[in-house]
Amino acid sequence: MRYISLFFLLFLGSVLHAQYYYNDIIAAKQSAQNYLIIKAQKIKTIEVRSYDDHGEQVTSFSLQQVFSNNWNKMELSTQNATGEKSLLTTYYKNNLVSNTIERSKHIETITNYSYDAQNRIISIESISKDSAYKYQNTEKHIWHYGSNNAPEEMIKIRNGKDTTLVKFTYDEQGNVAEEKWFRMGRLIETYYYYYDDNHLITDIVRYNRNAKKLLPDFMFEYNAQKQLSSMTQVSANSNGYLIWHYIYNAAGLKTEEICKDKQNQLIANFKYFYQQ
Repeated sequence: MRYISLFFLLFLGSVLHAQYYYNDIIAAKQSAQNYLIIKAQKIKTIEVRSYDDHGEQVTSFSLQQVFSNNWNKMELSTQNATGEKSLLTTYYKNNLVSNTIERSKHIETITNYSYDAQNRIISIESISKDSAYKYQNTEKHIWHYGSNNAPEEMIKIRNGKDTTLVKFTYDEQGNVAEEKWFRMGRLIETYYYYYDDNHLITDIVRYNRNAKKLLPDFMFEYNAQKQLSSMTQVSANSNGYLIWHYIYNAAGLKTEEICKDKQNQLIANFKYFYQQ
């Protein structure tokens, strides 16, 4: 079995690396819902174990989340199959993420979140420092909302000067349909969002320059409880893809993640264990 390096951001985390609407808005809402389920179930510790294609535990991998007594703080420590370690500390206020501190090797990233009176995200600011190479990067997302209380635009500022304007258009059902990136007045990227009858995102699509046509980057399926049941991630540089399957228990807690490639080979298998 081939192993992938996976750092779980269970409450922030985004599996997507580019789409700002999905990462900052949709994934954040999903993470907040997961956090509320864990808090309601009074879960204090979550352990994630990795298994190979023979069902044997991969002991070189470890992941554990530990919550404080009032669930206002969570520490997530990981070690992947190559021995790389990392620590993510998340602080919560009013059941929302207020800030995070992520440390791995010589890199530290501090992220602060701000909300308006309606608990809508209005800014996300990250500062990353690399002590080995002596550099620092900053990135800030500033969100603006329209009269329909939905995102109208987002301004991304890197290192205080490199600015990207992200604008959104909507379909007839009020869903975000397009995410357009502009830099120095020039359109540089467009993402298209598609939905099911429950207004849940099913596809995130953009123009593939290699194939010279629109192709999905991600495809999503949901179970009867409207929980994410599978995610397909399409490679931008090849015809390959990965499919993640998610299993939950009756309380709504995730119990297993299984990832396979185009050839149906097992890439990863993670199981979740909860303690109150």
